[in-house]
Amino acid sequence: MRLKNKLLLILFSSVFAFVLGLYIAFFHLGLLEYLVNRQLRNIIAGNLPLKVNIGDIGGDYFRELVISNIQVDYDDGNSRYNIATIPTLRLQYNPSDFWRGVIRFNKIVIDSAQLTLTRGTDGRWLVPTPNVKGTGDKKAISFEVQELELASLRLRLLRPQDSLIFDRITLKAALEARDNTYALRLDTLSYRSSERKFNINYAKGKASLTGSNLMLQDLVLKTDSSDLTLGGQMTLTEGLTWKMLLQARRLNLHEGLSFINVNLSGDISAEGEVSYQDRKISGKAKISGTFEHRLFDSLMVAFRYFDKELSLDTLSGEILDGTAIEGRGDIDLGIKPERYHLKAKIRGFNLNNLVSDTYETNLNGDFDLSGSGLKGESLLLDVIVDLGESWFDEYHAYELNGAMAITTDSIRFQDDFIIHYKDNYFNVSGRLDYRGDIDLDGTTRFEDLSAFNRQTFIERMGGRADLSFKVTGAVHNPDIAGEIKSDSLWLYDIYSRQARIDFDMRHFLYDRDGSVNAELFNGSAYDIPFDTIILKMAVDSQFVKFEKAYLRNQYSEADSRGSLDYLSYPQVMKLDTLNLRLIELNAANQGEIVINIDSSGYAIEQCRLLRPQGALEGTGRVNYDDTWNLSFNAERL
Repeated sequence: MRLKNKLLLILFSSVFAFVLGLYIAFFHLGLLEYLVNRQLRNIIAGNLPLKVNIGDIGGDYFRELVISNIQVDYDDGNSRYNIATIPTLRLQYNPSDFWRGVIRFNKIVIDSAQLTLTRGTDGRWLVPTPNVKGTGDKKAISFEVQELELASLRLRLLRPQDSLIFDRITLKAALEARDNTYALRLDTLSYRSSERKFNINYAKGKASLTGSNLMLQDLVLKTDSSDLTLGGQMTLTEGLTWKMLLQARRLNLHEGLSFINVNLSGDISAEGEVSYQDRKISGKAKISGTFEHRLFDSLMVAFRYFDKELSLDTLSGEILDGTAIEGRGDIDLGIKPERYHLKAKIRGFNLNNLVSDTYETNLNGDFDLSGSGLKGESLLLDVIVDLGESWFDEYHAYELNGAMAITTDSIRFQDDFIIHYKDNYFNVSGRLDYRGDIDLDGTTRFEDLSAFNRQTFIERMGGRADLSFKVTGAVHNPDIAGEIKSDSLWLYDIYSRQARIDFDMRHFLYDRDGSVNAELFNGSAYDIPFDTIILKMAVDSQFVKFEKAYLRNQYSEADSRGSLDYLSYPQVMKLDTLNLRLIELNAANQGEIVINIDSSGYAIEQCRLLRPQGALEGTGRVNYDDTWNLSFNAERL
C-alpha cells in the first residue's frame, strides 16, 4: 500500500476513533450529563439558592430530548429541601428554529413530577429568588411552547402546622413570551386537593402578563360545586388590585366564601362585575338561587365588602319566592351570630318562606329590620313595619304599624303595635307561637261596630265602643276575653246610651263556648224605652243560653230565660220563662215562646201569656223596616 493511502487511512481511523470516543463518552459514559450539570452549576452558583442535577439525557437529539431523573434542591445555607423531582422531561423541537435564533418547542411534556414549597421557622416561604440584582435593563427573552403538558404532577405546600397538597395535576396549554409579554392559552387543567375547596375539575381560558399587569380572558372554572367564567385585569404589585367580569352558572356560597372565612350556605347563579382595591371588594351583580335555604328569585345587588362587613347599597328584585324588594342593608360577618340591617319596601312577603312551618302571610309596605343570626335558633329579627293592606294567615288588615320581634319559634308584637281593620285601629302586644298558640293583649275604639256584623254570634250591631281584650289559645280558633264600654250601642233593635259588656269566649271563630254579660242603660228596645237591661248569656257551640234577661223602664219590668240557635236560618229564639209587669198588670208565659229571626225581621211562631185572670196569645211578624202583621187572641181579659 502506498504511503499516501496509509496516511489517509490512519487519519480517517483516528478521526473515527475520536468521534466514536466522543459519542461513547457523551452518550454512554455520562460526559454529556456531566458537562450539562457543571454548566448549570456555573450558571446558578451565586445567583439562585438552588442545586440542580440531571440524571440522564436521551432521545434522538435532533428533534427530541428526553431528560430523566432531574433533582432540584433548595439550599440557602440555613435550610435545605428538595424543591422538585422530575422523573421525565420530554422536549420536542425543530433544530432549524434554533439555527435561526428562535427558541421554540413543539412540545414539552413533564410526567409524574413532584414539586414542594416549604415555610421556614420564621414563617417565610422558602422560594428561590436571585441573590444578586442585575444592573441595567436586560433584554427580554422570547420563546414559544406550542404544547405544554403536565401529567400526574403533585404540588406540596408544607407549613409547620399543616400541609396543603395538590395531586393528580393535569394541564394542557400553550405558552409564548414576546416583547416582555407572556401569553398562556390554557386548554385544560384539573387537580385534586387535600382541602376540598381548592379542587378544580376543569379549567380553560387565556391569560397574558405584561410587567405587573395580568389579563384574564374567558377563564372557565368548574369545581366540585361551582361553575363560573371570569374575565378581567389584575395588577400584581404590592397593592394588589383587580377587576373582573363574573358569570356564574352555579356558585356554591359555602365553597366560595370559605376563602374569606365566612360560613354561609347556598347555591346561586350570578352575573356582574367585581373589583378589589385596598383590601376592599365591591361590585354589582344580578343573582338568583338559594341563600341559607331561602329562595332568591331575581335580585340586583350593589355591594361593598371590607373587614368582614358587607354593605348592600342596592337591593332590587324578588326574593323569598315572590317577595318584591327595593332597599339597602348591611351584614357584619365578623361576629357570631351575624348581625345585619335592612331598610326596604316590600310587596308580597310570606313569613313562611323566611321561617318555615310558621304562617302564610302577604305583607306589603316598609320594613326596617335589624337582625342577628342567619340560621338555627340564633335567628332573631327586630322589625319596625309600616304596612298597607296585608294578610296574616286568614286575617285581613288595612294597615299594620309598629315593632315586632321574629324568632324561629314565635313572633312578639311590642307595645302599641297598631292594626287597622276597616275603620278601627287595634293596639296589640303579645306573642304568636309557630306551633299554633297565641297570647295577645289589646285595646281599640270602634267608631262603627257594624263593620263586624255577621262575624260573631251577634248578627247585627252598631255604634261606638271601647274594647279591651285578651286573645289566647290556638291561632286558627282562639279564645277571647275582654270588656266593651259604649256610649251608643246597637244590638239588633236595642239601643243603649250607656253599655258595659264583658265576655269570656273559648273558640271564638267556631264551636264557641263561653259567657257574655251585658248591662245596658238608658235606651230603647224595639222603640220601647228602658232604664236598664241586664243580660247573662252562656254560649255553647251554636246556641246562646239566656241565663238572665232583665228589662225595666218607668212603666214595665220583664225577666226571662231562654236560648237562641244563631247558626240556623232562620235563627230560632225560645223563651222558657217570661215574667212581665206592665204598670200594675202581671203576666207570665204558658209554654215556650218561639220566635224566628231572619234577614227581614222577626216571626212570632208561638207566644201565650197568662194573667191571674185570662190569657193573651199572639203570632205574626215584626220587620226591621217598621212594618208588622200580628194576630192576637184574648181570653177573659
